[in-house]
Amino acid sequence: MRGRRSQLRGVWPAAVVLATLASCAADEESPPPPVEAPSPAPPTRAMTPEALEPSPLDGQGTATVTPADSVVVSSRGTWTIEWTAGRDGLPAGGGVVLQVSPFWGWSSPQTTAPGAPGYTTASTASSATLSVATGEVPVTVVARVTDGAILPGETVAFVYGDTTNGGAGSLAEVDRYAEEFEEFLIKTDGNADGYFAAIERSPTIEIVAGPAKFLAVTAPSAIAPGRSATIGITALDAAENWAELPAGTVALRLRSLDDAKAAPIPLGGVEVASGARRAAVAATLPAAGLFRVEAELASGGRTWTGRSELVLVEAESPFADVLWGDLHIHSALSDGTGSPDDLFDYARFVAGLDVAAVTDHDAHGLFPLAERGGWEMVREAARRNDDLGAFVTLLGYEWTSWAHGHRNVYYPGLAGEVYAFRDSTSDTPERLWQRIAPAGGMTIPHHPGGGPVPVDWSAPGDEDRERVVEICSIHGSSEAWGMERGIYQPVPGAFVRDALSLGHRLGIMASGDTHDGHPGRRTRGAPANGLVAFRTGERSRRAVWSALRDRRVYGTSGPRILVHTVWGELVPGSILETPPDVPLTVRVVTPEPVEMIEVIGPRGALARAYGGGRRVTRSFDEVRSLAPGDWFYVRVGLADGEVAWDSPYWIEAEAP
Repeated sequence: MRGRRSQLRGVWPAAVVLATLASCAADEESPPPPVEAPSPAPPTRAMTPEALEPSPLDGQGTATVTPADSVVVSSRGTWTIEWTAGRDGLPAGGGVVLQVSPFWGWSSPQTTAPGAPGYTTASTASSATLSVATGEVPVTVVARVTDGAILPGETVAFVYGDTTNGGAGSLAEVDRYAEEFEEFLIKTDGNADGYFAAIERSPTIEIVAGPAKFLAVTAPSAIAPGRSATIGITALDAAENWAELPAGTVALRLRSLDDAKAAPIPLGGVEVASGARRAAVAATLPAAGLFRVEAELASGGRTWTGRSELVLVEAESPFADVLWGDLHIHSALSDGTGSPDDLFDYARFVAGLDVAAVTDHDAHGLFPLAERGGWEMVREAARRNDDLGAFVTLLGYEWTSWAHGHRNVYYPGLAGEVYAFRDSTSDTPERLWQRIAPAGGMTIPHHPGGGPVPVDWSAPGDEDRERVVEICSIHGSSEAWGMERGIYQPVPGAFVRDALSLGHRLGIMASGDTHDGHPGRRTRGAPANGLVAFRTGERSRRAVWSALRDRRVYGTSGPRILVHTVWGELVPGSILETPPDVPLTVRVVTPEPVEMIEVIGPRGALARAYGGGRRVTRSFDEVRSLAPGDWFYVRVGLADGEVAWDSPYWIEAEAP
């Protein structure tokens, strides 16, 4: 991975740092997201009259940062960011802006309180006089020329975390999440009209994980007895950033969830060399049952531990074809953290996912995704990380309409472009569907029940372009009004059940909407998370896309809950004319005991079955009485409040 990072070093700063601040929600005010989702980015031109345009004199010069070494997350320090004037210098009234990242815990640079975090000064060795003040745009400091001029080759030096007058209290605290390239954005106004443009390449530093705090363990959800399974072991720091593994010995064992008193089964182990970031063990799972894999790493008198999600060991399991994915992940290209490559690596090797998509906002971050190489970086990362038979990537982005609701756009291959909500040719769902149709694109509405913005289901859908809905993410559940772990700022009529009742034939999935660089893991402070399960045993983009199109998917609030639903020979997502004259059968295998299995239809719960432990099979005769126009889906609630939602069945007078 280090080799790939070095290849990107010449690309990432040009892609990200060139941009001026994009207006994240300048057109319409958006409500605050839940804990650990990013606040809206600062407006582009809070210091710039909208009528102004960039001048060739703006954005000149170069900049460096000292020290340029990598920095550990949440540490404190001082950095000198020195800007060198370009060919035209800066006249009186012109200026230079330093902007620090608005996300994830950086100290806001400030110029008024020595001894308080982020105290920042600016000076020049030239004969010019500067005025230095905290900017109107958040997390900025502005140095303006009040007298004289800064000539070509002369410098302005910002000291961020300047301890000269305030001591250690003035130090700046850095990002709490690992970032491959964290920028100190420099912008200049070269003709004194108030418009600041970014220089061509702002300086960056790398933010690295802290020391290992615990282990993350990955294992298959279902496997036959006697089969060899690859068990993955990584280390995470206190904020769940991917850390280096301590050098030492990892021992693995299989812990029964069926019998708490059963002795664990040893699975062998592996030696970890210094500097390793991942270890893997090929282990034979000898006995049928329900288990977790536990790992313990001993090194230097200390131990680190971790455990996997549930592992079902059984012959000819109906769950063997389930793939797990997160199709809603944000990188530093919008309002998340980390590079697309890092996010794919984390999803695959730390979270143990089979499928992932990086879905940055079309224009909701530091710059529009389609500009300055951002979309091509996402496309290339999707191409590079797709590994046939092992790991699947999808190409996608988030259409961030504050009028119609947010929808993620996905493409079946690597062809397809960003069609932004601000473009008049793609500013409504109908226009968006027309634009993505030639490349075979598909949209998935997310957080439909409220949160940042609800979805208006009264508008007609396009079943060719929209076949699945995201029922749950870090924003909470959008299943129905009043449900547990429900989405914040709920809007009546905007929930998934409302959409189904209005005739939208949508399969059900869930995904994270993660912004913390940790796809597949629970975001701290969020009421839920989200995973999508694909019913296809083939790890290929073609097979995953087919499962989405056919609605052969289900969603969970985060844990890997195994659900197998069948009605006769029909699987969820089916559309039929006549109900089969057999009961609906639901089998679930869960990490915590089942509280209730429900069959939900247009008028609420058709049937309920309570309890049964971690392995439950139930049959429901009530579905035999359904009539044309009805629909239903299966909901599984666990004792700890976690939920799984299967895709619906539809009864239609004339099934397609």
